[in-house]
Amino acid sequence: MKPANSANEIRGERLGGSWRLSMLLIIGLALHLSLKARAQQVTQVLTLQPGWNAIWLEVDPTNRQPAEVFKNLPVVSVWTWSERVSATDFIQNPATAGWNRNQWLGWFPPESPESVLGNLYAVLPARAYLVRVAGTSAVTWSVKGTPSSAPTTWAANQYNLRGLPADPESPVSFRDFFRHSPAHWNATTHSPTAIYRLQPDGHWVLASADASIRRGEAYWIDTQGASDYPGPFEIQASTGKGVHFPDRAYRATLTVANHTAAPRTLKFEAMGDGSQAVRVENFLTPGSALGHSPLSGYSVSLPAGGQQTVRLYLDRTTHPSGHTEHLFSVTDQQGMVQHLGVTSDGAGLLGAIDTVVYPLAGLWVGTALVNAVGEVHGTNVAPPTATVAPFPVRLLVHVDNNGSARLLRSVTFATLPPVYTNVPTSTNSSVVLGSGTNVLVSDPHLLHQYQSRFGRNVSLVRRFTAVQFDDAANPAGTPLSGSFATNSVLTGRISIPSGHATNPYFHRYHPDHDNLDSDYAKVVPEDFAIDRQVVLDFTPIGSGVPGFGVDGLDGTYRETVSGLHKVPLLVSGTFTLQRLSSTGVLNPSLP
Repeated sequence: MKPANSANEIRGERLGGSWRLSMLLIIGLALHLSLKARAQQVTQVLTLQPGWNAIWLEVDPTNRQPAEVFKNLPVVSVWTWSERVSATDFIQNPATAGWNRNQWLGWFPPESPESVLGNLYAVLPARAYLVRVAGTSAVTWSVKGTPSSAPTTWAANQYNLRGLPADPESPVSFRDFFRHSPAHWNATTHSPTAIYRLQPDGHWVLASADASIRRGEAYWIDTQGASDYPGPFEIQASTGKGVHFPDRAYRATLTVANHTAAPRTLKFEAMGDGSQAVRVENFLTPGSALGHSPLSGYSVSLPAGGQQTVRLYLDRTTHPSGHTEHLFSVTDQQGMVQHLGVTSDGAGLLGAIDTVVYPLAGLWVGTALVNAVGEVHGTNVAPPTATVAPFPVRLLVHVDNNGSARLLRSVTFATLPPVYTNVPTSTNSSVVLGSGTNVLVSDPHLLHQYQSRFGRNVSLVRRFTAVQFDDAANPAGTPLSGSFATNSVLTGRISIPSGHATNPYFHRYHPDHDNLDSDYAKVVPEDFAIDRQVVLDFTPIGSGVPGFGVDGLDGTYRETVSGLHKVPLLVSGTFTLQRLSSTGVLNPSLP
């Protein structure tokens, strides 16, 4: 191979022999990209010039077979680079035998004599492809499939052949795209590391730092060290590459991050017929109520280097039945656009157990930290004074679909198998509870019914207890008065009568505390009834509980205990709650 001898040829060698750069690929490319959305399927349209073209494929083809993807195109050959830890090699002439090495995967048309040499068996998304086109005229290549994000892991200390998610309407420059990535930024020259792009004459040349990125074009990008830099901003779904709502689910989360040193606003827009059923659960602020706004048109502001969780809600009351797919664009309005796919399975409407009417419905689990107790020095009620150390008290609160709350002693969370009945339903189906239905049971009598009905067939069972809130009058949970929301107050009364098993003065085997006379014949009260007034004040205390206002709440805990002493005892502290389940029905009866 001849040494590089012009500005259009590059040859580099790192001292120490760790890797070597010796490549020149003569390619001509003019690229045009457009995305036409229909549900989550999009069509990527590229204009291929005669000769070699370097493109970045953004969609996962419906049929990945190369013969189908390049059908009816005058393609001579297609190549893609299979990255590994060792260095990337350039070659001067794409016709040389250097192509036929393990790291280069190639495909040739079936009628080509070289077809037997092909080792590229699938066209995958988020990859660069070198496509050689015969003839003298440009051709249009349309690829339909599901959009796929580019990988965020770069091969270290070598050139990577990649495309970048620039906005085709107002693309970002290489300088602005890479200035926040240490692996792609030269602090001495205040410019990106070496980036090579194709010119119309078919040569690779060093790109200007201020040149605009072309969407769908592939570049050789020098990467110094390990990196997972995705661009100025990043979106990650809790369900994988895109957002997915399984059968009977209606909530998911997105994490959006700003990797720049300046504030940035991200905006979501539906592409094609985006569903209005995909909505955002807005974070609560003091004095406000939880609301759902469409994801399309929603904006989130991020501080420099900050990130935020966006909680998505699928409104199944307006959601069509069956499998649906939708596509959204996410733009920072500064030259970068990414795509977000949203899919859902199952029927449109949920059953009574799953349907959420009150936005904060579900099971909330948390802790109250008692840090002040009133000391009694006479006959007057004493205000709480600070304790040496806080005492933790577990809290279990259930909120039903109407917003009514209960303080629980115990609750069992179970995922049920399908429940069938011989009585026909309105849909002529014998299934009344689908597989994966979640139930919450706090009534011990009903729990036994579930055990006898399902035995070991329940896929998931978890039991939570808060034994200090044993209410004799309400074994399935103490009703709470008030609103379960920020800047609201919930109050409840727990009764522990004389002779109750958890009354601290009662002991069935102690003669002075068994409520019987000396002959064990007559009932003689020897203990005292206990009355507890519990207050949960949801005025925010700034605890930093995750997902505040949607899946997290905090406030002040207060309690007045009568019966332990001749005067009531006052207790206070703080509490935090996290939503564990969104099931708004407690103790559902089996059909």
